[in-house]
Amino acid sequence: MYAIQFSRHGEPAAVLRQVELPRPQPGPGEVRVRLTHRPVNPSDLLYISGAYGRRPVLPAVPGFEGVGRVDATGADVGLAAGTRVAVSAFGTWQESVVVPAADVLVLPDGIDDDVGAQLMINPFTARLLLRRVALPPGAWLVQTAGLSAVGRMIAHLAYAQGVNTVSTHRGSGPVNVEGLPPTDHLVDTSRADLLSVVGTLTHGVGASAALDAVGGETGTDALRCLRTGGLMVSFGLLCGQPVAASPAHLIFRGLTVEGFWLPHYLSGMPPDEIARIGRHIIADALDGTLPSSVTRRYALSEVVAAVAHARRAGLTGKILLTG
Repeated sequence: MYAIQFSRHGEPAAVLRQVELPRPQPGPGEVRVRLTHRPVNPSDLLYISGAYGRRPVLPAVPGFEGVGRVDATGADVGLAAGTRVAVSAFGTWQESVVVPAADVLVLPDGIDDDVGAQLMINPFTARLLLRRVALPPGAWLVQTAGLSAVGRMIAHLAYAQGVNTVSTHRGSGPVNVEGLPPTDHLVDTSRADLLSVVGTLTHGVGASAALDAVGGETGTDALRCLRTGGLMVSFGLLCGQPVAASPAHLIFRGLTVEGFWLPHYLSGMPPDEIARIGRHIIADALDGTLPSSVTRRYALSEVVAAVAHARRAGLTGKILLTG
C-alpha cells in the first residue's frame, strides 16, 4: 500500500518519502480502515522533527488521526465492512491502518469526511482542557492561538458553558472572525497589550485560567493575565520557546502552571468515559458547535506541499491529505 514515511528526523521536505508497505491485517477485536482524509496537525510536524513527546521507531509513518471506511475485520468485531469511522492511530499518512474496533468513532451521515477527519484530536483536547480548568459561568479564560482550529473549538465550547474568552492572535493579514462566538474577545498581540486588555475586561481582577498553545512571549503574557490563584495549562509549543514563569508570581499570587498532553490524559481515563466524550463530540459536530473548516485538500502524494501550506501563519482552516 502507498504510504508516507521518514527514516530520520528533520525538516519534512528533506525527510519525507513516498514508499510502498505491506497492507496490515486485523487481529481479534481489530478493524482495518481504508483512510480517505487525514489532517496535518502541529503534532504531526513535531513527530517528524523529533520534538514530539513520544519518539517513534524509525522508519515511521506520520499522522495521528483520519477518517475512512472499515474494509476488513478480525474476530469478535461487531462493525461491518463499509462502516465509516474516525480513527486515532499512529501512522495515518498511509492508505490503511489497523486499530482496535472499540477505539473508533462511527460517523453518522450528517458528518462529512472533512469534519470526520478532525474529530479525534482537537475536539477531545478542547473538551478536556475546559474540563481541567472547570470554570463557572461568567468567568474569564485567556487562550493563545485563538484563531487556530482548536482555539475556535475552545471558544465555542466555552461560550456554551457561559465562560468569557480572550483569544490571542498575531499577524498583519486579514482576520477571519466568521463563526466566533459573541463572548470571544480577539486580541492582536502585535498591536495591543494583552495584560491591559484583560485588566480592562475583568475590572482589574484578571482571568481565572489560561490555555497556552504557543509558549514563549505569548504564553508568558497569558500567564501574567491570571488572577490570584489562577491556573495556566500549557498544551502546545507552536513558537518553540519556553514560558518565563516568575517565581514571585507563582509564590505570592498562588499561580499554577501545568502541562496537558492528550495521549497521557486519555491513558488515565476509563474507556466508557472516553466513549461518552466521543458521543458528545459527535453531537457537537452535528449541531455545528465544533467549527472544522478546511483551507485546502492535497493528495497524499503532495505531502511536502501540504506540510508547507500547513505551516503558514494565519491559517484558520485545516490542511487535509486525501486519497
